Amino acid sequence: MNGRLARLSPVLAPLLAPLGGLLVWLAERIWPGTAASPYLAGAGAAALVAALLLHLPPFQERRATRSGRAAAAWLAAPHALFVVALAFYYAGRALHGAAGAVDWQALATGGWIVSATVGAVLFLFVTLARLAQRHTPDHDPRRLRAAGSAGLSLGLLLVLVALLNFIFARLPWQWDLAYFKTTRPSAATLEVVRGLADPVDVAVFFPADSELAPLVRSYFDALRAGAGSSDKLRVQFADADLQPALAEDFKARGNGWVVLRKAEVLRPVRLGDTLERARGQLRTLDRTVFVRLLELARPAAVVYLTAGHGERTERVGAEGPGGAFTRFRSELRDRNYTVRDLGIAQGLGDRVPPDAALVVSVAPREPFLPNEAESLRRYLAGGGRLLAFLEPVAPARRSTLGTALQALLQDYGVQYDPVPQANDHIYARRTFTKADRTLLVTIAYQNHPSVNTLRRAAGQFPLLLLGAGALSAGTAPPGLVVTETIRAMSGTWGDRNGDFEFDPKTERRGEPALALAVSPRPQPALKSAAAPGAPGGKDAPPAGPTLLVFADADLASDLLMQNRANVQAVDDALSWLVQRETPAGPPESEEDVRIQHAKSDDWLWFYLPVLGVPALLLGLGAFRINRQRRRAGRSDA
Repeated sequence: MNGRLARLSPVLAPLLAPLGGLLVWLAERIWPGTAASPYLAGAGAAALVAALLLHLPPFQERRATRSGRAAAAWLAAPHALFVVALAFYYAGRALHGAAGAVDWQALATGGWIVSATVGAVLFLFVTLARLAQRHTPDHDPRRLRAAGSAGLSLGLLLVLVALLNFIFARLPWQWDLAYFKTTRPSAATLEVVRGLADPVDVAVFFPADSELAPLVRSYFDALRAGAGSSDKLRVQFADADLQPALAEDFKARGNGWVVLRKAEVLRPVRLGDTLERARGQLRTLDRTVFVRLLELARPAAVVYLTAGHGERTERVGAEGPGGAFTRFRSELRDRNYTVRDLGIAQGLGDRVPPDAALVVSVAPREPFLPNEAESLRRYLAGGGRLLAFLEPVAPARRSTLGTALQALLQDYGVQYDPVPQANDHIYARRTFTKADRTLLVTIAYQNHPSVNTLRRAAGQFPLLLLGAGALSAGTAPPGLVVTETIRAMSGTWGDRNGDFEFDPKTERRGEPALALAVSPRPQPALKSAAAPGAPGGKDAPPAGPTLLVFADADLASDLLMQNRANVQAVDDALSWLVQRETPAGPPESEEDVRIQHAKSDDWLWFYLPVLGVPALLLGLGAFRINRQRRRAGRSDA
């Protein structure tokens, strides 16, 4: 019996331990509490015990020698650890809920985790060493001892790393090796808060256990304390998941947001819900809050939308390829603009109201009356500002005016071709048909203030246009300059026959302009000019009409405003036209300089981790192998 068992031992021994562990895992984790669970657990425990017994000296006669017993000890060690881990596990189950000064269940849990981890690594090493000697009649104890020592060391190292991670994760200590610190309210921000005429409500949304909540709370507590009056800034902290009504009231999209509100005007600030995501935003938090408070402190500018000519902004429903313009109106209100309609009923036939900071016209279908067009010309001649969104027209109407604004825009050097532009190489997919070729994608932003944000990170802001026409610069009036701000990607053509296919006989590829800006030509500063900042001084913006024209109205439609580049394009256009930029002297941020060690400027820090650590490990390994060989040579002698 013993001889047969000894012959089967090399085959059964490597299989019993994994099989037993699998059966116990199925019983405790996959089917716990079922009728089969006790049988699976019992079979697994029996397999683990059998694996241990197969390696004990009584079952193999060749282990009677000293070297045989040493080899048997290393082979039996991982199985003994498995049995110990099993005992610890079921002891912890039995001690569940036991009260006392010592948490015995936690100790038992730690015991079986340590035993199972060390046993698994040790089992892997000695099994590999054993398989390497499967053709020899006896196992070399020296090879098993070397493999066992390496496996035992690695297993204990893994346990140590896990233990240290467990301990330090529960200590209330924090180290920031990037020299990061939460920004503090600056004097400029405190001054804006003290000068608020109406109170501003601030809602900060973070979970109670968030590591970011104390950092953001400390900033707003200091800001509220420095305001001098608690009525100026009213701050509340909440969990968006636990208080959804408050989050909905402030239009917060979840935790990780800070929302400032004055009356109905909202200014959201996205921070992030983890420290890694919010690190950059926290460094510039004071600057961001300063800008948002300044926007709320300013009186609301009035933006007039032309009406009464079939504009997209007043059409009901989802007319047009990109749908309605409800989000465009919402964006205007969220940026502290008062939105009003302007048509013949609102006095456009007489004049544009003097409080107009901007006039917006979105794809009118019908022409303006002569006195309405004259009112717009007088408004622009007096330094007015116009934002126009055009859209292509049906082929049957291309012989007529093309667009109701075209005659007015031509006076300012803006030419518009109302033919839908298409591109069969670079386009977005919506219907997965050839019609998608008119859904243009572009990142060709030019050097102009109205696209500064988009141009800085063009690859991250692909702009979408659906059925855009083509703009071109004509002859501008004296004192004005026409500038292309956005161009289509290479290979775009005007699809005149509407078949979404390029016809080389009648169509031509190119990079047509998709947006044009018209502004007064900058005048050189004169030494006899007035003082800087005074009317007519060298710091005053040039007087004259300012226009920004987009070749596609769908750019600002509800459909395409889901794309962040489109939202940014509208935001930058409004900022440039209305000139509501942040004034000079905003607070400095707390951004730190990235620490970089390169071979060219700090060779020691470069070579130490790259070459030093591997060389140290190789040296230690060579020393140990050489030492073992010398010992083996002395024992053979």
